[in-house]
Amino acid sequence: MARLTMAITRDEKAILPVSTYLSGEYGVFGVYIGAPAVIDAKGVREVLILDLLDEELEHYKKSAAILKSNVESIKKMK
Repeated sequence: MARLTMAITRDEKAILPVSTYLSGEYGVFGVYIGAPAVIDAKGVREVLILDLLDEELEHYKKSAAILKSNVESIKKMK
C-alpha cells in the first residue's frame, strides 16, 4: 500500500500489480481483478497487456468469471 501511495502522490507512472476494473483487457469485461498497470497521480493510467500463453489466458478468464459470479451472488443477498 505504501508503494502504491508513493506512486500516486509522486505521479511516478510506475508499473505495479493492482486490482483494477477491466473493460476488455485480456478479453475480460466488468470485473476488478489483478493486472499490471501504470500508476500515476490519477491512479490507474493504463492496464498493461502481457503476452500470455493460451493456457494462462484461459485460466485468467476463468478466474475473472468466478470473481464476477461471486460479486453478483453477493449483490443478490442485499
